[in-house]
Amino acid sequence: MKKMLAAALALVMMLAVMVPAFAADKTIALKDGVTSGSPAEVIIKTSTDKLGDDDQPVDARTYTVSIPADQVIPWGGATADDPYEMTYQVTSQLAYNEFVKVSVAGSGEMVYAPEAGVELKLAYTLGGATEFTAASPVLQAGDAAATQTLNVVVADWSAAIIGEYADTLTFTAGIVDETGAAVA
Repeated sequence: MKKMLAAALALVMMLAVMVPAFAADKTIALKDGVTSGSPAEVIIKTSTDKLGDDDQPVDARTYTVSIPADQVIPWGGATADDPYEMTYQVTSQLAYNEFVKVSVAGSGEMVYAPEAGVELKLAYTLGGATEFTAASPVLQAGDAAATQTLNVVVADWSAAIIGEYADTLTFTAGIVDETGAAVA
């Protein structure tokens, strides 16, 4: 009885080892001079990873927001009637129902410091939409240009001492789904 149980267990273990070997490769062999027939089906599919510089897999999703580093506004040239326009480009290659979202923020005041202890301010507003959401997951160069406008009240231009006022605008970009929720 023990010998039969041992033989049965040995047979089961051998069969368990053999099953994965059949799933690994498919072979079509030439038999008895037959050269056609015997098709084999193989599944091909893509990955959501690509190989990085170190040949290791990395997420294939990409986006780029190209923003000119410095914007020089001509004196008196950014009013409600004639706003200053900053244009930036968005390119992307994302997954289904994923989109690039860009938001722009600033303090609302450009500052000029002609000497230590002196700080002059010139108020501004960002006009139009301060958020841009791409219409498609895939945007090629030139597909998506977004414009952010900047306005200074005419009376503020007239009352300001001439100088180089400056502020920093913060552009924040990320991937969102169709509801606008951030994608991890």
